[in-house]
Order: sequence, then C-alpha cells, then structure tokens
Amino acid sequence: MTTHVPTAAGVLNERVSVGAASEARSIAGDIANVRRSADRFGIACVQAQAALEECTGRSVGAIARRLQGSLIPGAAIVSDAAASAARAFERYAGRVAELDDEARRVHQGVVAWLDSISGAVTEIERICDAILAPPDFSWDRPPSPTLPQPRLRESVARAEPVDREAALALLQQHYEALWRNTVLCWQGDAYDVRAAADRWRELGAERRAAERALAAALGDTSIGHLIAVSPAGLGERARVIAVGLTGEFAGVRAPADAPGMEHELLAGLFPTTDGSSVWHSPPDAKAVAAWWQELAPEQRADLIASVPLVIGNLPGLAGAVRDSANRLMIEFYRTNPDLLSVDQLKLVAEVQRILDRTDHQARPQPPVHLYSFSLTESAPMVAMSYGDIDSATHVTVQVAGMGNDAHEGLATWDVAALELYDAQRARLRRGLVGGPAVVAWLGYDTPRLPPRLDVLSSTAAEAGAGRLQAELDGIAALPKTVPRATSVVAHSYGTTLASIALTKVETPVDTFVMLGSAGIDVAAVPTIDRLRVRSRGGQPAVYATTAPADKLAPTGAGLSRRALPEVGPLGLLGVQRRSSVLEGVTSFKSSGDPAAGYVGTDGHSIIGSGSDTAFLGASASTGRGYGDRTTQALAMTAQLTTQSASPPTRQLREAVASDRPVASEVCAVGAETARNPQ
Repeated sequence: MTTHVPTAAGVLNERVSVGAASEARSIAGDIANVRRSADRFGIACVQAQAALEECTGRSVGAIARRLQGSLIPGAAIVSDAAASAARAFERYAGRVAELDDEARRVHQGVVAWLDSISGAVTEIERICDAILAPPDFSWDRPPSPTLPQPRLRESVARAEPVDREAALALLQQHYEALWRNTVLCWQGDAYDVRAAADRWRELGAERRAAERALAAALGDTSIGHLIAVSPAGLGERARVIAVGLTGEFAGVRAPADAPGMEHELLAGLFPTTDGSSVWHSPPDAKAVAAWWQELAPEQRADLIASVPLVIGNLPGLAGAVRDSANRLMIEFYRTNPDLLSVDQLKLVAEVQRILDRTDHQARPQPPVHLYSFSLTESAPMVAMSYGDIDSATHVTVQVAGMGNDAHEGLATWDVAALELYDAQRARLRRGLVGGPAVVAWLGYDTPRLPPRLDVLSSTAAEAGAGRLQAELDGIAALPKTVPRATSVVAHSYGTTLASIALTKVETPVDTFVMLGSAGIDVAAVPTIDRLRVRSRGGQPAVYATTAPADKLAPTGAGLSRRALPEVGPLGLLGVQRRSSVLEGVTSFKSSGDPAAGYVGTDGHSIIGSGSDTAFLGASASTGRGYGDRTTQALAMTAQLTTQSASPPTRQLREAVASDRPVASEVCAVGAETARNPQ
C-alpha cells in the first residue's frame, strides 16, 4: 500500500480532556470533609457561646461577641462555600464522565473506520495495478465508484482486436462490482471519520465549557469572592480570606475606619458639609460641574482622598474623576472584606474582575470607568462605563430590568455593554463620526424575579427614577469638548423606570430605545409627549421592540395594567389586552433578518445562555438575547443610538420601516446634526 492512512491519533489531534472524573470526585470528597470540619467548628463555637452565657465579666463579653459576630458566621460561610464547591465538582465530574465516555466511543469508531479505509485502499490499489489505472486518490478523498477505463498490458495489447476487446471486457466484468462496492464503503467510512473529527472538536469545546462552568461556580462562592478581591500572592489572599471570615489575620484586626462623608468644601454643594445624601438627593449637576471647576487641583485631590464615596457618585463630575474616587472605595473594601455582606462582597469581586481585565491589557479597548458605586443603599449599586464618557460623541445609558440588582446582574450587563459598544464603534468608525461610550447602569433596587410579584408594581421604578434622572443630567452637564448625543436603552422593567426618569430630566436625551418592555406606567407617563426626548420630523425619537418569542414582557405589562409601547406583542392567554398602547412609539422587529445575517431574539433575556427558552420565553438561548452580537435587535439599537442627533433621513425612515439596519455611511450625518440639535 503506497497511500498513507493516518492513525486515529493523527485524525483526532486535539486533546479532549486532561484528568479523569475520578480525580474531580476525589476533590469533591476532600471539600466535603472541609464542610464537615467547618460544621463541627461552628457547633463548638455555639456550644462555647452557650457556656459563656453563665459567666460574667468584660473579657467574657468580648469573647462572646467575637463568637457571635465573627467565628460562628465565618464557620457558616466556609460551610456554605464548601458545599457549593463540592456540588460544582460533582457536576463537573459527572459531565467529564459523560464526555469521556463519548470520546472513547468516537475514538473506537475512528479506529475501526480507518482500519476499513486501509483495507479499501489496499484493494483499490490492487485493482489499479491490474487495470493499469493511476491511483488518483488519498485516504480521505476516495475515487469515483465508476471503474476507470481498464488498459491492457503491452503483451496483450499486440493481440488481435477481437481478443483485445474480449480482454478489456473481461477486466471490466471482473473488477467493476468489486471497485464500486469497495469505493462506496470507503466513501461512507471517510464521511464517518470527518463527522467523528468534527464531534471530537466539539467534545473538546464542551470540556472547556465545563471547566469554565466549574471555575465560575467556584468563583461564585463567598471564599471565591474573597480570593477575587485579594491582591496576588498566597500571603495576601490568606489575609483577605481570614479577615473576611473572622475580621482579623494572625491576631491583627483589619483597619475599619471608613472614608468620611463630610468635608468643609462640600458646604458649597450640600446644605451642610455632610454629603451622605449624595445618592438619593444629589445637587444640581450643572452646579456640581461649576463648583468643581472653581476648585484648585490640591482641593480636588483632597476631596477624592477624603470623601471618595461622595465624589464618586456626584453627577456632573467627569467620569475619570468619579472613577478615581470609586476605585478608592473598592480598595477600602478589599482591605476590609469583613465589613461586607455576601451580596456586597460578590459585587466588589465582580467589579474587581472587570477592572483587572482591562487594567492588565497594554492598551485596553474600551477603557472602563467605575462610574458610580455605593454599598450604603438598600441594595448594592453600580454603574460601569465602557469607552471614554468624557470625550465620547455618543453616550448610551443601558438600564437593567428585574432581577438585576448590581451583584446579580453586573456580569451579564458587562457583556451587554461591550456588545453594544463594539456594534456602535463599528458603525461610527465607518461613518467617521467619533467614539461611543456605553454605561451599564444598575443603580436601583430591582424587583425580584417571579414567583415574587413586586415587578407588577411601579414602586421600584419610581424609587430609582430620580437617580437615573440625575445621572442623565450629569452627562449633559459634562464639558462638551465635542458634540455629544445621549441615548437611553432600557430592557424589561428598566423601561418602566427609564420612562419615568425621562419625564424628569432637565436636558432632553436624543433617543430612547425599549427592548422587551414590561410596560409604561400611564400615571407617570400618560402620553409620549411627556418624555423629554428630542424629536425627529416632529415625532419623539422613541423606539421599541418585543420579540415574538418573548411572551413574558407583554404578560407582565398586561398583569400590571401598564401601557405597551407598541401594538403586536402577545402575552399569556391574551392578557396583554388589559394594557393600553402608548401612541407615537416607532416599533422595529427583533425576529431576525437572515438576508442581512442577523438572527432573531428567542426569549426575554438581554444576553442569552443555554438552550432552554423557559416558560413564556422567560430566557433567551445562547446568542439570541436582545443584546447579543448577531441579533437584529442589537444591530437596530446600535444604528438608532449612533444616529441619535440626526434628522429623520430617508435611509433611516426606510430602515425602521423595513426593520433592517441601513448602510453605515448614513451614520456620518450624526456628526453634523449633533452640532445643531433640535
């Protein structure tokens, strides 16, 4: 045989896995032992506390407080984290076992098919030699099932024509069926080998996904969060974990003097020198911008260092200034993790992960600012800006919906903000307009997910609208080094909140886009004219889309009797008929545009995950959320928000009418019209 047939290792040249399921199960067992040890320690602490109740004295009281305040909760945290980690390793071990079993079957199949191909190659080469046909094939590119025209050897070729024809017919008759059957089997085997190689690569990707899921599960524990907020190095991590669990390390208490809220220079903004009302009652953004401009550089530096919680949350200050102050708060909490609740610790860890991701790049794209950050409210609050908000020509504020308190939703909205930023930047670069900035705003206490029903009330929206209004006016108050257009993109219950905020802003925004709206409170927004949104062609630049598969949004709107921003979305059992329709909103589709290469949104999520869309389309599948990269919804959102200062050009009107993004060069009109906003 002269044709080379590879071994299975040559075809399946990617390692599907390293390590066995038994090793993961062994680790799970070790972690389970840690949990049992933590439980025993916790029980011993509780028993000690009970025994101390019979004693008196200052030292006894101090020990009792230490048991109650640090050691018993710390043991519970270790126990819970160990239980979560053990479950994660068990899930991982189960998945690894499944993948290894399938990989073994794929490998065995490839070995058998290659053996069969090797035999076929030998047989076909023998026939080629017999009929003097050139062996024009390779192991994975078999010849045609039709037998090549036989040729006669020289000794026979000199025979009489009748004898030559008889000899050729004999060769044809003898080898034709054998050739066809052998080649057909070979073709089937080659197809199976190619399919097996594809599946082998998929198995490798699934194994890596399982490893990422394990890492995410381990990171999403209290100890994982403590590791995330700790500086590099085993010693520093040990200190942070110890402080987080017990409030001390090696007998040394952590410093706990929180940055102040008072400064004499704040008297120019607040009624007194106390800035503790900065979140719910911030000063006028224009006044803040003017006040900051009058300060000397050393005064600004002193304020950032002394009252970072105040400065970091003052609408009207530059994003870079607020980022510097808020990072000081992150560093304070990293030094004092024992001051944090589980939810607060999770948020600090997630913020640190995002900052580390960008700080470790030689040239971060986009730059990320910690635009607002507070752990002093009813729920953790945060806003991250992607892109340089101080110099951006187009600023978009994304408003999250239900179940997206900062510690729960930041990881998802980090992805959504980056996707929108990339889509906007691609359009603006081609249009030669400028750069975008996207703010992922998780600055309110969001309603809980069903079966809780607080999403049917507008209470949370009303409570958070004031803060969003202040932030939007703060963006408007930033110095305009370039013309700036501002947009709001809201999802789900975020549309309820954003619409209320847009009735309060001093400076109108250029565009308002609603994705999967949970409904508009008609008591606060009776008509579209109440929204402070600039007009295009005499009509407010307000847009909305709800995917046909998203039944959750119209169901929620119908049950709450809030108005739908568009006609057409269908909810459960026609409940959307209980809602009125907010007239004047321009609707666009999000069901997909195959001709343009855009897929449809198949559920309510901003970013899809997994393959299950759940009841009422409550979640979108991977790549099919409203904000996912290849969706029609994201393409249209990027288009509308990068033309937010534009008049209603013919191309844009046609694009919205046809629900297809227009050519990117149309975006160039935004630069000129932004100089002369309506």
